[in-house]
Amino acid sequence: MVKAATKQRNKYVNRWKLNRWKRIRSWVYSRCTYPNQRKYEMYGGKGIRCLISWFEVAQIWFRDAAWMMREPHLDRIDPEKHYEFSNCRFIEGTLNRQLARRAVRSREPGEEG
Repeated sequence: MVKAATKQRNKYVNRWKLNRWKRIRSWVYSRCTYPNQRKYEMYGGKGIRCLISWFEVAQIWFRDAAWMMREPHLDRIDPEKHYEFSNCRFIEGTLNRQLARRAVRSREPGEEG
């Protein structure tokens, strides 16, 4: 009984790892499209759109060797542009958080965003 449950769990975990770029693209699409999503105001609310297909995310995943990263994040190279193939890359989550903090600090005190 325990072996069957463990085997089922491992099957789910392996499927999640294999389709990880699909989940990441789904999260990106949600926060750019649905106003009830938690981060919509930071993405879709500012006019950022998800113009990248699942296949293109997979290409970026393999191009940037994201499967070897501990916490891969899909990053927009130019944060003012949409999620497009030419504007996206996978980077480590820690680096992505550092870049986001730096962008917030560099804004003028009265500037919105």
